[in-house]
Amino acid sequence: MMDLAKNDGLLSFPVGVSPSSFIDTTLVMDYLSPETGLGPSEQLYTARGVQGGGIVQSDADILNVEAENYESTYLFTDLNFNRYGNRYYQKRALWTTKKAPDYAP
Repeated sequence: MMDLAKNDGLLSFPVGVSPSSFIDTTLVMDYLSPETGLGPSEQLYTARGVQGGGIVQSDADILNVEAENYESTYLFTDLNFNRYGNRYYQKRALWTTKKAPDYAP
């Protein structure tokens, strides 16, 4: 993710996951909406989930994104250096993590 307006050098690479209880139990959650009974990976495959994703809390802090507030969004930049150029997507943070497998803050 990059917030090009800030241009603070933040760069993360998105990771796709399949709904899995293993993924859900290995994530160390910082915020998970109490309004849903779905696990974090299952939320990604809902109508609301395709508009957002999970984000590490330290990145959410830098981008000023509040997962508790569905109106809060960030600009995801897909640096796709092909003939179509870059693509930009407005996303919502469905949940945040303190850390995830293979992630060191």
